[in-house]
Parts: sequence; C-alpha cells; structure tokens
Amino acid sequence: MNVLLLTGAPRSDRIKDFLSGRGDSVIECDRPLTLEACRDLGVDFMVAHGYGFILKEPVVSAYENRIVNLHNTYLPWGRGLMGNVWSFFEDTPKGVSLQFIDAGVDTGDIIVQERVDLGPDLTLKSSWDLLMDRLEALFMERWEGIVSGDFESIPQGSIRAEGSCHDRKISDRLLGVVGRDWDTPVRKIFDLGVEYRKDPEGFVNRHGFDPLGPGTQGRSPAATRRLPAGDRGEVLVRRAEEADLLVNWLWVNEPLTRRMFKQNDYIGWEGHCEWFARMLKSPDTLMYIGLVAGKRIGNVRFDRRMDNAYETSINLDPDFRGLGYGAEMLAKAIEGIRSTRRVDMIFAMAKKVNPASIKTFDKVGMPVVRPGERHAGMSRFEPKTEVYMEARFL
Repeated sequence: MNVLLLTGAPRSDRIKDFLSGRGDSVIECDRPLTLEACRDLGVDFMVAHGYGFILKEPVVSAYENRIVNLHNTYLPWGRGLMGNVWSFFEDTPKGVSLQFIDAGVDTGDIIVQERVDLGPDLTLKSSWDLLMDRLEALFMERWEGIVSGDFESIPQGSIRAEGSCHDRKISDRLLGVVGRDWDTPVRKIFDLGVEYRKDPEGFVNRHGFDPLGPGTQGRSPAATRRLPAGDRGEVLVRRAEEADLLVNWLWVNEPLTRRMFKQNDYIGWEGHCEWFARMLKSPDTLMYIGLVAGKRIGNVRFDRRMDNAYETSINLDPDFRGLGYGAEMLAKAIEGIRSTRRVDMIFAMAKKVNPASIKTFDKVGMPVVRPGERHAGMSRFEPKTEVYMEARFL
C-alpha cells in the first residue's frame, strides 16, 4: 500500500519507520499538495503528522476517509494551532485524537481519542512530548483497523461540546506573553487563563490582545450546542461512574446552571476532575444519572449533611428541559438512595428566581417550607434569595 506521509514534524521518523516496517511504501511530503501529484504517486492513504499546510478541495473529497490526522488535543478542543498550550489556558480536557481530514480546520470525523492526564509540574515542552508519545502509540495501535475499515468514527457535529479553535496569529500572541519559551511551566499558562476569565477587559489592557478574539469575552470553553432530545421515553437512573466525568463537566458549566449556583464562575476541567473523583469515592455523597433511551439527561446529587439527612440538587441537560423529565428523574433518584441506606430527611435550597426547579421539587413531595430552627445542613442557606424545601421520612 502506498502511504503519503504529510509531515514537517521533527519526530515523524517514528511513524515512517512503523509504516515501512509493516510493508507499506512510504513517501514523505512537506509542501503543498495537488490531486494530480497524489494520482501520479499512486497514493492509497495519507497520514498527516505535523503537516504545515491546509489540504483543500479536490484532494479532500477524492481521499475522503483516507487522510488520517494525528492531533495532540482532545477534540473538539484545541482545533487549529498550539492546542496543547490552549488546553492549559482554557482549562479544558487534554488528550489526543486520530481524525479524518475534511475541508475544515480539524473538524473531520474522530476515529479514536483518549484523554491524557497532564500534571501541573510539566512544562509546555514536556507536556507536548507526553502527548506526542501517546498519540503516536495510539496511531500504531489503530492503523491496521483504520486501513481495514474496522472502526466507528464520530462526526464532530454530533458532539455536545462546541470545543475551541485558534489560528496562528492569536496563538503566537499568547505564546509571546511567556517569551515564546517552551520551557515555560504549564502552571503559568493556566494562571494566565484564570487571569483572563476573572477580568477579560483587564487582561486585554495588560497584554494588548484578546485571546478569544473580538466579541467573545465571557464565552465558556465548555460551551455546548443543542442536539435533538429524541422521542419521549421512560426515565431510568443509575449510579454515576467515571465515564460520566465529561458530560457532567459540560452540564455544570451550562450558563443557566451557573447562574443558579451560589458560585457562578466557570468550573475548570482540572478542578472538576479532582472533585468528581472525590465525589465517586465519598461515602457521604451519591450521584445518580438519569437516562432516557440510553441517553444521559441529567444528574441528581445527594450530600449527607447530618445523620441520615441529605441535601439534594438536580441538574437537567438543557436539551431535556421543559419535557417533564426533571421530577421523574428526581423521584427515581430518591427511591434509589432510600433503597440503599437509611434516609430520615432530604432537603434542598433553590434560588427564588428558579421557579422550574422549585416546581420540580414540589412534584416529588418536597414543597417550600418555612424553616423553623436552622439545622446544621442549612449553613449556606440565604433566605433573602433562596427558598428551602424538604421531605421527611420518619
């Protein structure tokens, strides 16, 4: 098989040696490509690894699902250039992806991807090396399946997250803030991101540019797109598990959800990962995931605040709001926790400006009540802006 290796990356020899070792004929290219050149070379597949040019029509259409790109971010985050740097600045999921190249900028279908944990003590260079090591290994593990058609690709348009994309100009400006030094600790890039999210206007005044471009101040890196909810179905619940990490991060950063929380700031990926891991292990916390026809529609969380007394909260996926799912999911979650442990009381607090949530709790037998003597679980209750709801099971 004739494989055209589109490169420019300093470490493409590893991919070249792998392809040659399995008997493929490998031709390297580090310049703009035409369809005529591909046909003259008898190209069967292309592999892009650090290629510095954008493939255009008619090449992309002629080689649909035969141009594999090695991308060192967890798509759809980090499209474009320096995705590794942006993943720290925006505090988004980190990882590697194999994707097919289409006419857009890193928008093609995802063949396979993996999240990669990157610690805070790394530098931009060492984190890049770790990502590239895993990316190249993933390619070598999956190449046989790709050429034989043994894979199920995922269109990026079907993914809830909008992700992010950054061009060369803005990426160079960001890297320029740290002197274009690849030995910069990733913590410094992370701190720059925190600085921007806390005070976008001040960041622009101090550094002379807006990292997300004009008119995008306040945009969340966890922004999502609307997807069809599908047909109405029965709600089921199950205990949360590690695989629910990403979708819960998207839910908790949804704009309306953030406004209804006591703390309204963006929840970064790294902090969320640490919290989610603790939550799953905690004997005092239970989270249930609601499902309709296999789709995750939201969560219900119970936190033990006193002996046999739990504070609960509910968060419904925006695509499933207004369909009556909230009360059904909450009721089944309450049944679930009561079947596993003794529960004498469940209570909740909601902002007065959130009537939909208040109505949901009322439907499951948790009406608004005027609290008598404040109990230990009400330490965060703000009576001027919130209502208190409870159900007792004595």
